[in-house]
Amino acid sequence: MEELIEKLIWKYGKCPYIFGYYVRAITVTYCYLYLEEEVLRKDLLTCDLNELVGRIQAFIIESILVDYSPTSPNASKLFSAGICYPSWQAIYGAMSNNKVLFIDQLVQVHVSEDEILPFVIFSSKGVICKSQSKAQLTKASCCVLITLEALHKIKIIHRDIRWKNVLKYIDQDKWLIIDFGDACYTTSVTSSGDILS
Repeated sequence: MEELIEKLIWKYGKCPYIFGYYVRAITVTYCYLYLEEEVLRKDLLTCDLNELVGRIQAFIIESILVDYSPTSPNASKLFSAGICYPSWQAIYGAMSNNKVLFIDQLVQVHVSEDEILPFVIFSSKGVICKSQSKAQLTKASCCVLITLEALHKIKIIHRDIRWKNVLKYIDQDKWLIIDFGDACYTTSVTSSGDILS
């Protein structure tokens, strides 16, 4: 845990702390990280999952986090220097200009020549959530297909469609596609209708 903290680059602005946990064998320790001269950790509670009491504590904490954690207006990701940011900006720009539904939004790209790692900020609209019924699965599939049809009309291919990249909107029963890191423009002259027929 200590070596992970040493490698952490604080990208949370003026946020006073971030909540987290770490696992050792059958114990889960809930903690928070905060920034002073360096990133520090304060342990809050350790749950022994081998004991019934520990499992109940962990269950209650996880339930509280899912139900009551505040939703940040934006989410940021750190990336290695090899990422091609101009193509991301072009792809997100094209999706925005063409009003593609059910996608995340690119808010800011930060690339600098100093030692700070490049990062990208996306608007936070959804949460990881498996569909709970056939109706939700149908709704999720429809949202994904509507988005893919719109993307293909403007010659964009996502190239990483999987359920991990499909989130449920926080405040409505709709789903969105995220992670356009592998997306690209297609140069194919064959229409999708020709391929499918």
